[in-house]
Amino acid sequence: MSGGINNIRGIHRDERTKRLVALCGLTLLLSALIVMLTIFMAAYSSPTKTAIIHVNTFNEAPLELALLLSTSVLGFYAFALLFRDFRQLRRYS
Repeated sequence: MSGGINNIRGIHRDERTKRLVALCGLTLLLSALIVMLTIFMAAYSSPTKTAIIHVNTFNEAPLELALLLSTSVLGFYAFALLFRDFRQLRRYS
């Protein structure tokens, strides 16, 4: 096996880890987008065009803040990887 144990199926293990973290970040961003769109559509379709959102019913506000911050960091990291890959593709084409 050329490349040693860090080279699995032609992709370096560090690169696979980066892509997995980026995929997690994009997945979390997509899920947050779906939640926001659902809330917006529920408010938009109501006669008063309003929606009441209870943020701390089960004392989950600190956890939601941690999830929001980690999702933002992972999302920015994922976009940085995508832009880096895009620049590399443009360079080789």
